[in-house]
Amino acid sequence: MGGRDVGRRLLVGLASLTLLAGCGAGASPKPVGFGPVTVVTGTHACPGVNWKWTTDPDGTLRITDQPIECTDTTNDPRVSGTHTASANMDVWGALDNGAGVQWASVRLENAGGAWEGRQLGVASLPGLGDTMEFWYRGTGGYEGLSYFALVTGSEPWKIRGEIFPGDAPPPYAEGTTIGRPAAGGPVADDAVAVVTGTATCPVLGFAWTTGPDGTWRVRDDYHADRCTLTTDDPRVTGVHSSTWNFDLWGNPYGDNWAVVQWGTARLENDGGAWEGTGSGVASAPGSSDIIVNWYKGAGGYEGLAYFELWTGSDPWKIQGQIFPGNPPTP
Repeated sequence: MGGRDVGRRLLVGLASLTLLAGCGAGASPKPVGFGPVTVVTGTHACPGVNWKWTTDPDGTLRITDQPIECTDTTNDPRVSGTHTASANMDVWGALDNGAGVQWASVRLENAGGAWEGRQLGVASLPGLGDTMEFWYRGTGGYEGLSYFALVTGSEPWKIRGEIFPGDAPPPYAEGTTIGRPAAGGPVADDAVAVVTGTATCPVLGFAWTTGPDGTWRVRDDYHADRCTLTTDDPRVTGVHSSTWNFDLWGNPYGDNWAVVQWGTARLENDGGAWEGTGSGVASAPGSSDIIVNWYKGAGGYEGLAYFELWTGSDPWKIQGQIFPGNPPTP
């Protein structure tokens, strides 16, 4: 089997993953290992948090740099412990009937060490609840490791994550200070649009190399119009191009591996274009792909931002939100 066939298996021959199921179940008896990579599950709970909302003149509800404390309980003690954050959120609509974008600097700590990093996400009620991604860098006893966690639903939120060696993909490896650019450009008439759809990539192929440590890698692999996105909003339906990277631990020719992936992405149609960055993880057997893309609108979509979550395998499931202003940094 050639390297391009491996790439096809990596992103297509995977079991589907069901997300956004509301309240999360308890942690599994033990974590699943893929060589040096561990896939973990658990819950994230923030009881007693008194959210401090303010309202802008245009009606946007905001949380700004609010300190919060939560508890993460997973099937791996390295990523169980006290979670603290400086939380930010913008909500359009009402708290029980609206949609929001959120970002934070975060820290997860226990007796063995600490994890520090960034959180980005969206929320919508009623319906999807929260979709939040966390990228952490290990410190203390966890030095040299990184941790990705996808947190979905509502309290207690469901955690699905991976612990892996090395740094998180850029730009998430670049410290923890987060500031959001000032919003600019026109405001969409409907403020925030929640979208769903599918992505299909029928001709994927990648050129793999092997690093000195045995890690399988893809670097800066560019494909124009490599995927077709079909959603219930024509603004984010179109052709998707990307320059993509992978680090894979395990045996790509078998069924026991784990991946970290990242790159740049462009989504284009007759109305304009969306340009941004993406990152995610995957593992087999089990977790399939979790990929998050953050885009900034261009052309006819100037002044808008778009969050896009891909899960599963070809055709991937898309869940996203279009909202006014710039995406949170990074």
